[in-house]
Amino acid sequence: MEDKEGCLITCTYFGKEKCPETWVTNNIVAGCFWVGMTVVGHECDKPELSKTTGNVVHSVNRSGGGVGAIITPDYSSSKQTSTCFEGSGIISYKNHYQGVHW
Repeated sequence: MEDKEGCLITCTYFGKEKCPETWVTNNIVAGCFWVGMTVVGHECDKPELSKTTGNVVHSVNRSGGGVGAIITPDYSSSKQTSTCFEGSGIISYKNHYQGVHW
């Protein structure tokens, strides 16, 4: 599901990877081919647990692509894979399709 031609791919390249100690903070990505970044989410109603903060994604629109960010569950968290997960910490603009895709 994740795009192997994205600018910043974290713990999503091979599918259901477990990366409990990976953080994505204070990045700016632009002009990516298909997707700006793929990141893991956090438990619902607990944004303080987010491993993704201060990121900006823009101008993703090459060759029919154009998703700012793809957020997947953190597979090292059983709550996220069985109950609920959400994402935060990404500002996304000027992308051809979605700003953020779940």
